[in-house]
Amino acid sequence: MNSELKEQISQLDAGQLRAIILDFANLKKENAEWLEMRFKGRGDFPATTAYYKKKIWEALFSERINLRAARQAVLDFRRLKPELPLMLDMMVSYVEIGIEVENEYGDLYEAFYSSMESMYISSLGLLKDNPSLLPQFKPRIEKIIGKSAEGWGHKDTLTDYYEMLLDGTLGKDDGIDIEGTEEGGDNG
Repeated sequence: MNSELKEQISQLDAGQLRAIILDFANLKKENAEWLEMRFKGRGDFPATTAYYKKKIWEALFSERINLRAARQAVLDFRRLKPELPLMLDMMVSYVEIGIEVENEYGDLYEAFYSSMESMYISSLGLLKDNPSLLPQFKPRIEKIIGKSAEGWGHKDTLTDYYEMLLDGTLGKDDGIDIEGTEEGGDNG
């Protein structure tokens, strides 16, 4: 946010701010959802987490897989500034749901696997930087690898990055920012 906008906002009174927030919420359904979760989320992260996991599930299990919407749910959740274990839970859930999709529908397209892998690698990067959380996520990661498909070298990629995490060779250059768009958005 630029400094001019910050200055303008700081000069508004409570009534003006309320009116702007309501206008913002009415612009798009997603804005209203974001505000609702932002306010609800601070005191009720289990419900908020469930809400965003449901959005991921709906995007990936829709008639046409919507990687962009699924990834956006993770990004929107991150904007609520959850504690790191909750953020990792959301990222790992994204991959787990993706594994369910690939097991349900069989061999999918390269962009789908790339999206799952980039989120997986990003989560491993966070675990590398926060090794005390690894025991909490290790069983889920191993289950992801065990259930993953062989298509496009997917299982090998997941296994290789996990082994790099465990042996300490996973580097900063190996992570992919979750805001990246390398998978090309909507595919199906």
